[in-house]
Amino acid sequence: MDRTTLHYSFGVSMMNQPKKAAEAFAIGAIAAGVIAFGFGAPANAAGKTLEAEGCYTQFWNTAWGQGCSSATKNAVYDSEVNCTGADGNRWLTVGRAKGSTSFHSGTDCFWGISDAWIRV
Repeated sequence: MDRTTLHYSFGVSMMNQPKKAAEAFAIGAIAAGVIAFGFGAPANAAGKTLEAEGCYTQFWNTAWGQGCSSATKNAVYDSEVNCTGADGNRWLTVGRAKGSTSFHSGTDCFWGISDAWIRV
């Protein structure tokens, strides 16, 4: 390379420095906002319904399911959770025999869970 080419390349990169600095600042500001405000972070909730005929719906951040200490009758138990965001509600129906103590997992919510129910 001759000196003119070196000078030209150096001049172009120096002229692009303010633009690159502005782009880096904008990306950093967006990342800081996401971290500071927690966009995209799952909800931090957990809970358990009261028992209905010995069974309950339990939930954590985004996972949930239906369990029983001991089902008091042969029946169909319906659990439901209210997912936050665009997920809507999710349901789980389990036919149980009297004395059942198994736990069945529901389909996870994407953002989080705000409420839960169980019906017999």
